[in-house]
Amino acid sequence: MLFTSYFCSVNIMTRHLGDDSSEICKYLIKRCPNSVRLQRSRTYNGAELPAELPIHTLLSHLQHKTVKEVVVSLLRVYPESYGVVHKQRVPSSDPFIQRIKHLLDEERELKENVSYLEKVSCVFQNAVGGTENPSSLASSTYNVFGSWSTSFVQLLQARKEQILSELQAECNVEEEQDREHAIDE
Repeated sequence: MLFTSYFCSVNIMTRHLGDDSSEICKYLIKRCPNSVRLQRSRTYNGAELPAELPIHTLLSHLQHKTVKEVVVSLLRVYPESYGVVHKQRVPSSDPFIQRIKHLLDEERELKENVSYLEKVSCVFQNAVGGTENPSSLASSTYNVFGSWSTSFVQLLQARKEQILSELQAECNVEEEQDREHAIDE
C-alpha cells in the first residue's frame, strides 16, 4: 500500500511540480525507505516494460527544483541506485546527479564517523565509570578523548551543514545551466 502511494506521489509530482508534492514524496521516503528499492513494472499496449526505480521516473524531470530535492532524498536512502540502469539510462549520467554524488558520499561518511565516535565515547565512558580511582590514567585518558571527540564531532557537524547548503544550492541551479552542462559533455 505504501509503495503504491509512493509511486502515485512520484507520478503526481512529475505532473504537478509543487512544494506539497515534493514534501509528500520526501515524507514517504523517510517513513518507508525500503520502498525506493522496489522496482515497478508497467505495461504499454499489452507489452511489459522493464521495471524501473522511482529515481528513473524522475530523471526526465530534473530541471525542476522540487524533483531535484526528492532525488537527493532518494539517493540518501538508496545510494546504490546511482548506477542502476533502466532503458539504457543510468542516474550517474545526469549532470545534476554527477554534481551531487560526492556531496552525498561525504555526508554519509560524516554521519558514519559521528555515529562511530559517539559509540566509542559511550563505551569508553562506561569502561572508565567502573574504575575506583577517578584520577586514574583511564579517567584522564577518557577526559582527553572525550574532549577531542566532542570537538571533532562539532567540526563534522559543521561540515554536514555546509554540505546541506551546497546541496540546496545545486537544487536551485536553473534548467538552462543543466542543459548546457549536458551538451558540453
